Amino acid sequence: MESLLVLALVVGASIAIYVATRPKRRGTDVAALRAELAHLTHDGDAAQRLVEAEQKRSPDATERELLQRVIKRLRYERRR
Repeated sequence: MESLLVLALVVGASIAIYVATRPKRRGTDVAALRAELAHLTHDGDAAQRLVEAEQKRSPDATERELLQRVIKRLRYERRR
């Protein structure tokens, strides 16, 4: 019984340490996404055209979702 308690404490402490030290997600606010898109395209006009094209594909998406999709698509295309 005592060993189960120790095991539970060790697991709990391990989870707490993992959560406290895991890398933070990259910026997901609109400004950070716009900056990332600008970095990927190196051209503000091209970036705007990509966002507009994505908006035609997904007219109900928020700006944040549009930017995430454009960035994801750019990364995918570059890996191919």
